[in-house]
Amino acid sequence: MNKIQHRIVVLSLGIIVVMASFWAVISYLNHHSMKYYQVTLERYLLLNEISTHSQAVLMVLNDYKLKQTTTSLEKLNAEQEILTNLNQQSLQLKNEHNQYFIDNYRGIIDSQLNTMEMMERAVQSNQLQLAQTFYDESVDISQYVNETTLSLLKMEISDHEQIYERMIHLGESITKLGVTTLGTVFVFLLILSYLFSKGITKSIESLIKGAKEIAKGNFDQPINVKANDEMLFLADTFNQMRQSIKELIQEIKSKAKLEKEVKEYELLLKDSELKLLQSQMNPHFLFNTLNALSKKAYVEGAKETSNLMVTVANLLRYNLRNFDLPVTLQEELDIIHEYIEILQARFPNRVQFELSIQTDQLDILLPSLSIQPIVENAFVHSIDPSEFGGTISINISEHPSYIMVEIMDDGKGIAVDKIQSLLQFDQNRKSHGIYSVVKRLSIFFGEEDVVDITSKPNIGTCVALKLYKARLPSERGVQPLPDG
Repeated sequence: MNKIQHRIVVLSLGIIVVMASFWAVISYLNHHSMKYYQVTLERYLLLNEISTHSQAVLMVLNDYKLKQTTTSLEKLNAEQEILTNLNQQSLQLKNEHNQYFIDNYRGIIDSQLNTMEMMERAVQSNQLQLAQTFYDESVDISQYVNETTLSLLKMEISDHEQIYERMIHLGESITKLGVTTLGTVFVFLLILSYLFSKGITKSIESLIKGAKEIAKGNFDQPINVKANDEMLFLADTFNQMRQSIKELIQEIKSKAKLEKEVKEYELLLKDSELKLLQSQMNPHFLFNTLNALSKKAYVEGAKETSNLMVTVANLLRYNLRNFDLPVTLQEELDIIHEYIEILQARFPNRVQFELSIQTDQLDILLPSLSIQPIVENAFVHSIDPSEFGGTISINISEHPSYIMVEIMDDGKGIAVDKIQSLLQFDQNRKSHGIYSVVKRLSIFFGEEDVVDITSKPNIGTCVALKLYKARLPSERGVQPLPDG
């Protein structure tokens, strides 16, 4: 089978080879030209620099002749050193055409340097008239250096004129070659693309026609493709699919009604589970509470028992309220007090409660029953199993962007792997526990970082909740809370 991919690869490789060859030739010629231009430019710049510095050093020489200071002498020596180095670099300008002229040129510069040194000695010997004579001679030599530089520049231009003309002609030829090559490749590619696309589109049109027949419900019209590539395989597969659809259509129709009924049942089941989570109450807790109430009524009389019954009623009413509505932190703390009173009534001297508040923003909103389940977990798993009971502490502090609520106990602690499992959903649990609280807080505040659990063996556990200030009264805009 002649695969479409093979044809595309061959076509692409051919184009790449042609373009790469053209690019390589152009790059080589361009690099060669640029290198030649650079060398030529450097020669011109060196000649110009020598001529310019030969004139500039005269100003320093005159300054020394007039001032005769140490500073002017040091400056003169520096300028002479530069001119000496430039004269040494002029050796690079030598070639078979200008060897004699360059030697003569270098000799003139050496003569200027020598004359300047003699003027320097005359100044130091206080022979001012002789110094002036040497200075004038240095000026004449510098003028001759300038004239010789112009002659060398003309010679350089004359020597390279023919090369410039050849390179210009070569550039024009390269341009014509590029246009011709690109035009040829474009026409060649256009023809191949047309032939290639025609073979594919004809097969695709047959497939589209067959798909339209299937869309109309006609499963008896086969698809015929005249090709020897993937399109033939696609057409055969399409025909097999058409036959399979024809055989399965009846089975799908017969199952459609049953699947609809199953989905409706699943929706009803999920709704029932949600309502069950919203209204569930710990039966064991209710039983023990009522038992404690009956015993206290028998022992103490009606007043304290009545107060305890009011506490239980408040707790029940809070638990049976609309689970979707948020509450304030103050309301959640009030219900914690009710819950602790019941625990202390049931288990005298076994549980102590401490509350520390370092903020006045207790009207921040949070999901209802966010703190009480954690307090209950602390009692059930840490305080109650202990022989001597224990203490549950709540510390509320303010941070720049959130209120921190820390629920701490002094129990035996929680293992690290157990902490991780508490923060993960487990469909086998009868209730979702801390995971449910974390999930609801995360949805409510729109933040992932809402809880942190730390624990140390035989020291205790701390569950820290972050209540973000976006839920303060000035920014409430509260929507009904999804039940996690």
